[in-house]
Amino acid sequence: MIHKMSLCFLSFASLAFAAPLTNDINEFAGAFHRANLNRENSCFSPYSLFSALSYLYMGAKEDTAYRMGLAFCPETGQANLPSALMNLENGVTSSGSLKVTNGIWLGKDVSLLPTYAEALTDLKVHTESLDFADGEGSTSTINNRISSDTEGTIKNLLSPSDVSKMTELVITNAVYFQDKWANPFSKNQTEPAPFYINEEVVTCDMMHQTTYFPYFENENWQLLLLPTESKNSSLNCFFLLPKVPLQDLEKTFNVSDLQSWLTLTTDRVVRLALPRFSVKNKIDAKAVLEKTDLSVAFARDANFLGMTGTEILPSAVLHEAFFQVNETGITASAATAVIMMRTCVTPVRPYCTPFIADHPFLFGVVDLNSGVVLFLGKLTRP
Repeated sequence: MIHKMSLCFLSFASLAFAAPLTNDINEFAGAFHRANLNRENSCFSPYSLFSALSYLYMGAKEDTAYRMGLAFCPETGQANLPSALMNLENGVTSSGSLKVTNGIWLGKDVSLLPTYAEALTDLKVHTESLDFADGEGSTSTINNRISSDTEGTIKNLLSPSDVSKMTELVITNAVYFQDKWANPFSKNQTEPAPFYINEEVVTCDMMHQTTYFPYFENENWQLLLLPTESKNSSLNCFFLLPKVPLQDLEKTFNVSDLQSWLTLTTDRVVRLALPRFSVKNKIDAKAVLEKTDLSVAFARDANFLGMTGTEILPSAVLHEAFFQVNETGITASAATAVIMMRTCVTPVRPYCTPFIADHPFLFGVVDLNSGVVLFLGKLTRP
């Protein structure tokens, strides 16, 4: 039986998503995704990466601050970033289904400059001193905190070899999202089905349901939102199913397009077939970022004297993400570390729109209040 779900949606036509920080994060999300196209299955959290890199940007000085601002945060700006981050974090975590934690882990005898510490006053940041010469002990402390903050889904982001006595500080961010679908799939309707990967066909567990979903399509894409159960939550899972091979569209995909399409979604009866899947990957984010305009932050002459007052550079940016979709709901998590070194019978239904995700597609989580994309990924092989 089809029933119209009581969705906690906003009026999509009224959403503009014009907040500067939302635009900056979503532009960053698109740039990072396009620079990371070589992976088969992938996922990452633009929000987690951007948050951790924001603490780096806040400590940038002189030409580095100017050039990072142009590439990373052109609409928000360095001075407005702390308050904008705080407001956005308060918004996306207000329903309780999303948890965000931030940390700055300082080496022995290292302290933050008063001006930098003052910029962080209103942000929820855990600070702690560690002996990075003890690689095993220091990374174990950080990893245990991240594992706890992500409910055990991300356990070993850092390795002991990632730090040394030359490590000045480590910036971390962890994001954890877990919620049930507003309209769960029936496990009785999950069955093996083909999934087409170019000329190859594989078998996956395909979930099925037909009901009302927020939906939009154009000549290239079908967009479907899968709402979650939590009351007053604006966090929805989205799926972007291409009408042509994904690789033909992915290189020019812009998250700003997704923002526009979200405002055009309308409730429509959709016959949905969706793989049950999970994706987990660890990314050398520094290598990806060096392919984007943000490579300025990793130049040998980059200036981050605004953090501790000493010459330090990011030696690594580590990112790990987990994304699981099943009949009941969604679990997604991510963590980022920036390491700073010195140097059945089918009932009769009305006409419905098919959304058959039997070929590679994009997926993610978006906050409908702000428009910020929290997770973004692609499934090419379930």
